[in-house]
Amino acid sequence: MFIDWQIHVIENEGRPKATGGKERTIFTRHSAAHDAKVRIDMPESLPCGFSAIEPLLCGWQRPEHKPLQIELAEALADIKPEQIRVFLIDRKQIRDDQDVTDVSTEYAREGLKRLPEFRQAVQDFDFIPM
Repeated sequence: MFIDWQIHVIENEGRPKATGGKERTIFTRHSAAHDAKVRIDMPESLPCGFSAIEPLLCGWQRPEHKPLQIELAEALADIKPEQIRVFLIDRKQIRDDQDVTDVSTEYAREGLKRLPEFRQAVQDFDFIPM
């Protein structure tokens, strides 16, 4: 398949002129303008969008990913939220008006990668309730 802009040729003062270029199209057949090929019965062109090729993907659906910050918060759910918050403030990962869901994606990824050690560091942190 080949994705390009749909272009139409019109007569303008007796001369051909290209117009369009506003709608993207999936082409499924070879032409002088593009090289495309499919081995199943499909229309020559389709509107460009996931719904046009979804039937080809055997029921595949886009995975729903939780943000890493939410995964980290869920992994630490049994620890007092205030202790987690103070730990992250001390590590300069969040401000005092934020919580664990506000850490950077990279920090959340690293915390999840080494979750047992991360949890232990949070639990061992010298926490004084406010």
